[in-house]
Amino acid sequence: MIYITGCAKSGTTLLRRMFYAFGESAIINEEIDIDAFVALPKNQKISDDMVLIGKRTVSTVFSNIMFPTLMEHQLNVIRENGIKVVNIIRDGRDAILNGWISCDRWIASLEQAEQYKEDIAATVYFEDLIRKPDEVQQYLADTLRLTAHAKFGDYPAFMHEEDAAGGHYKKYQLSEDKIGQNLERYKKVCPGLQSQFDEILKRHGYL
Repeated sequence: MIYITGCAKSGTTLLRRMFYAFGESAIINEEIDIDAFVALPKNQKISDDMVLIGKRTVSTVFSNIMFPTLMEHQLNVIRENGIKVVNIIRDGRDAILNGWISCDRWIASLEQAEQYKEDIAATVYFEDLIRKPDEVQQYLADTLRLTAHAKFGDYPAFMHEEDAAGGHYKKYQLSEDKIGQNLERYKKVCPGLQSQFDEILKRHGYL
């Protein structure tokens, strides 16, 4: 069981869609909370030879500000069920660009990932996924023991229309236009948080 996490606007949807390049995968084409995710194999009779892949909801560890009790519960679910978490990280200066997420949400997501890194099976950086997709795919294949039948770099050619939540995947074609759009904006929209923001950017090699 593979569960994709990460702050909103960090590439979770793109990464989930790219998992169609791996064979023998049962991919859930909508967000699903972690409790429902672990119940699926029993409720849907998913075969043992299929790898179940899901994507986090808004209220998921490594993806948002969390109540401590909920975070503890979700971490226990991950540990007790052997879930392999794949966490995607994006430069926060790009992630907050459109104003859809708050600065403190991005900070919380990254700090959780750092604090509970032992619960994350694989970490993917959005920028690497865009710039060197095949290397990221090989890393995931080796780490998660998956077999590829198509290359990440060929995205979205390997996808069928029904795999892409209404067929809108074409607008997500790999492009560096999504990287480094406005690297100074966060200084204006993160009042009181810039030093904390900068420290995290530095720890992940963005500054």
